Amino acid sequence: MDGAASLNGDRNHGLVVSTYFKGATVGKGLGTAGYSYEFVRQLFAPLMKRWGEVIFVKDAAREVEQAGRQLRAKSLRPIHVGFVACQDLYLSPSMPNVVVPAWEFPDVPNEGFDSNPQNDWIATSNRCDLVIAHVPFTARALIRSGVTSPVREVPVPMPQSYFDVPSRSPMAAPLSLDANAYVFQGSAGSGAGGRTVIPNGGAPRRTIKSILRSSMSAGKNVARTLTPDFVWSTMQLFKSEYVRKQAIKNIDHPLTNPIDLSGIVYTSIFNPADGRKNWRDLITGFVTAMKDCEDATLVLKLVTKDPEFFYDVYDCYRKTRVIPHRCKVVMIREYLSDPQMMKLLEASSYYLTTTRAEGNCLPLMNYLAAGRPGITAAHTAIGDYFDNEVGFVVNSNLTPAYWPQELRPKYRTSWHQPVWTSLVDQLRRSYDVAKHDRATYERLSRNGRARMHDWLSEERVYPLLRDALDLVAHGETRSIRRAA
Repeated sequence: MDGAASLNGDRNHGLVVSTYFKGATVGKGLGTAGYSYEFVRQLFAPLMKRWGEVIFVKDAAREVEQAGRQLRAKSLRPIHVGFVACQDLYLSPSMPNVVVPAWEFPDVPNEGFDSNPQNDWIATSNRCDLVIAHVPFTARALIRSGVTSPVREVPVPMPQSYFDVPSRSPMAAPLSLDANAYVFQGSAGSGAGGRTVIPNGGAPRRTIKSILRSSMSAGKNVARTLTPDFVWSTMQLFKSEYVRKQAIKNIDHPLTNPIDLSGIVYTSIFNPADGRKNWRDLITGFVTAMKDCEDATLVLKLVTKDPEFFYDVYDCYRKTRVIPHRCKVVMIREYLSDPQMMKLLEASSYYLTTTRAEGNCLPLMNYLAAGRPGITAAHTAIGDYFDNEVGFVVNSNLTPAYWPQELRPKYRTSWHQPVWTSLVDQLRRSYDVAKHDRATYERLSRNGRARMHDWLSEERVYPLLRDALDLVAHGETRSIRRAA
């Protein structure tokens, strides 16, 4: 347990805060299930400490009750706040429970599948005294699905450091990023413009993943495009340690350090194992749109330490090299410190994502706050804050989806598939604006900063958090539930 105190006035309550604690904020556990919740908890920490004394616990089942006793020994009444998905929430029997989930689908699970009753998010939420949702999209989905516990919207607070990032001209001098990366500069087609290597001596790479894919019948395209994380998670169960270690060795390309970033830089940060991220469209769309643009760069900051998932991203780009193109693609696999991430942001002109569903999309929020316009479809949580006043909107179509935590997925909900041709068009528009229409670029930049500041700045978020926690502290959630 890690205690931290900052009592506000005469408050007589304290907070016991649990989350996954995978070490994501220091580069551990990146890409594993729930890792992003740790970043959210970290962003909320200063505001929670303004409200009352806080004890952070690493093992909720073992430490929440002990932390509650510590607070009671100080004459403080404890409240448990869990920054976790509902299926993983520890429900304290001795203190009020507040759950802070992220959710990216219009429907909410209403049954305890896979032998876990808490997979019924509605029932689990209704056992809590309060549910905190970060965006209106999530709040609406919870209420519409039958959650009767009070639901309050409290967005993820944005540190002032993002608003202080200086504006940058897309045509400014290069910035140097001290990091290791694979840098691919252009291609004249297959067999030219750099080494376009087929691994394993020219034979197709044979892994459990490729074997399973090739053995699928006519439904294989559906499985690949609509259920990628199910397919990948199944393959993870069978792939050998040898394949995991050998995959990265199949990249016949040198690492570069430092990385010089110049011209019009598009950055995307994602976990390639996450089926929502739709990164194949991102890579092929960028290369197609920017094939004639030598001063356009795509930076892929990959949130994974799994060499095979990294190889999949490389392999996707390798296959695009049959398309003659002059643009640059940079792939960063290693962990970047906060100063390095800020340097990457400073060097960027745009944030690009082709995601199918989001409960927040924190990188996009960060880049908008720093005055970097976005290119994305405006769906799910992104639709609550993104439009053509802060970037370039990609069209998308509603398609079937499934609960990401379900072991045997069934199509119970939906997500949004970006339209590839629209992505290409909006990328070309963004390039033309950055290069030839400085006034429009600066307007989008100012709008993004202002919108994020009005919504996510700490002085805007704290009153919302304070009022939500006060509901629990004053016992008002019971009367709200009865009125509902």
